[in-house]
This record gives sequence, C-alpha cells and structure tokens, in this order.
Amino acid sequence: MVQSKGWEWEKVANSSPWLNPSEDGVYCAYKWSAAGRRKVLDLGAGLGRHSICFAKHGLQVSALDLSPYAIDPLNAWASKENVTVETTVGDIARLPYEDESFDAVLFIMRSRIRIRRA
Repeated sequence: MVQSKGWEWEKVANSSPWLNPSEDGVYCAYKWSAAGRRKVLDLGAGLGRHSICFAKHGLQVSALDLSPYAIDPLNAWASKENVTVETTVGDIARLPYEDESFDAVLFIMRSRIRIRRA
C-alpha cells in the first residue's frame, strides 16, 4: 500500500520559486477564465502560488494539500491579497469533494520516490 507523504514545506517556505506561479499555472488561469470556467481545484496546492494566481483572475478556488504547514501560509497570503481561497487539509488519494464539483483541476507534482524492500 502506498502511503501519502506531504512535502516538507517548512524547509522551502521562503523560497521564491514556491511563491510564484509556474508558466503553466498562469497559462491555465488565463485560458480557464477566458473559457468561462469558474470553479477550480488546486490539487496539492502547497503554499498556494497557483491558488492565489487563479483567485486574482476571478476564479473560485479550492485548494487541497496534505500539509497543514502549507495551508496556514496560503490562508494568510490570500487574506493579504484580499482574495478568497477555500482551503482544505486532505489527501489526494481520498478527495473530500463530490464528482463534477469543479470546472478545472490543476495538479503539478514534484515527487520523491522512496522504495522500501520487504
């Protein structure tokens, strides 16, 4: 069985790459907004670099991350930017949303693979 493991945000929380949306994220914000998509999910949101970008483009954003350490700064950042992001601490393996809840989903993953031998 695979066990979910959160990113260690406390080690990189002040690193600028994690505070700026990726080019793909910015592209999605423009395209989704232009296409009339309104409700988006930032899956594995981390510190919220894409969530904040989406909210600034007028999208209704839900952000899910396994790490409470990431969600707390995301909430503070959203408040500072005067945007709304619905945040949830949760596991992508067990999504707490109904089917068809979103018009679009962003999932950008950086992974570390650990192999354990039995």
